Amino acid sequence: MFFPSILKNIFNISGDKYFIVSLGYPFTIVIIFSTLYLLYKYDIIETLTQLGIKYGFLKGLLFGLIATSPMLISSAIIFKLSNNIFSYTILIMVLIGPLMEELLFRGFLFGQLFKKEKWGFIPATLLAAIFFGVGHLYQGNTLGSLIGVFLFTFSGSVWNSWLYIEHNNNLWIPIWLHILMNMSWTIFQTDTSGAIGNNITNLFRLITIIITVVYTLRYSKKYGRKINKKNLFINQYQLKNA
Repeated sequence: MFFPSILKNIFNISGDKYFIVSLGYPFTIVIIFSTLYLLYKYDIIETLTQLGIKYGFLKGLLFGLIATSPMLISSAIIFKLSNNIFSYTILIMVLIGPLMEELLFRGFLFGQLFKKEKWGFIPATLLAAIFFGVGHLYQGNTLGSLIGVFLFTFSGSVWNSWLYIEHNNNLWIPIWLHILMNMSWTIFQTDTSGAIGNNITNLFRLITIIITVVYTLRYSKKYGRKINKKNLFINQYQLKNA
């Protein structure tokens, strides 16, 4: 988390905060995949499977498009396109950043504590959510905004962890949701304040969340709930992959 700032100071690198943050991404990828490659005994297929990205790409994309359609459509109608839509900053905020965050906080940190180390859903997701929230505090500059950013991102992390597991260990579900939600208030001039958003964007964000929760509850009722009393505090439940 702090490696980009270290690089910036050592090499006197200039650029906006998103560019600086992106400097740490290659090291993050190396840490995630090398650790899991060792953890799963040099089996790259098992590494991808346990991370949750071997299967379910199209399912995650379709789920994300349907769930976030209220956000995307409303932003397209109400707001104008951003002037710097093809900038590197937009690329980081919309695509690379969400992908990296879901790999790191959901698939790696939460996912391996829950599935491999058999932590319960509650302790595993709370720890990941705390780190996820702290990692977004740069978006606030007052005590109130810091608290708001932390609560929004903390809650979002728990929600995405739940979706990840309930949809059969499919990390593409939270990845595409994260990408498309960020897209809805980044490529349009929504005047949002980072994770906190504004009244309009938050209204349609709430609609998106309701869609995902209702569908997932119906899905879980049909195929069985993955988060249950057997794995709330200690994971005693064997998950099947998407």
